[in-house]
Amino acid sequence: MTSLSFSKIRIGQKKFFKTVISTNDIDTFSKISGDTNIIHLEKKAAIKKNFKNRVVHGAYILSLFSKLVGTKLPGNNALVLFMDVKFKNPAYPNEIIKIEGKVKEKHRSVNSIVLDIHAKYSDGKIIADGNVTVKIL
Repeated sequence: MTSLSFSKIRIGQKKFFKTVISTNDIDTFSKISGDTNIIHLEKKAAIKKNFKNRVVHGAYILSLFSKLVGTKLPGNNALVLFMDVKFKNPAYPNEIIKIEGKVKEKHRSVNSIVLDIHAKYSDGKIIADGNVTVKIL
């Protein structure tokens, strides 16, 4: 696991990981979160609402941004203070999703950074993007 100190972080620095969310992952997340909206749990119901498959919970995508911060950039000793994310397209199960972040600001006075964050498909189609403010502990 990464553990970058404030002094080792540079503007423009990037990190990413790729993941595939399975239908079992969606089912488990639904049980943990309590969000049992039918578009997450039943393909037929999602298709009736004009989706091509079950829809991954938006909060699941947010948790992947948290994973990026907590394991990659900056890693250990990081605390998410604020996240501003816009969802542009649905995330579907069994598709490769790239989660990436890039340092856009450093604030020495409060030992924090701001990352541009993106979740996208391998063809570049954006699922969600925004920014996250992270305190370096």
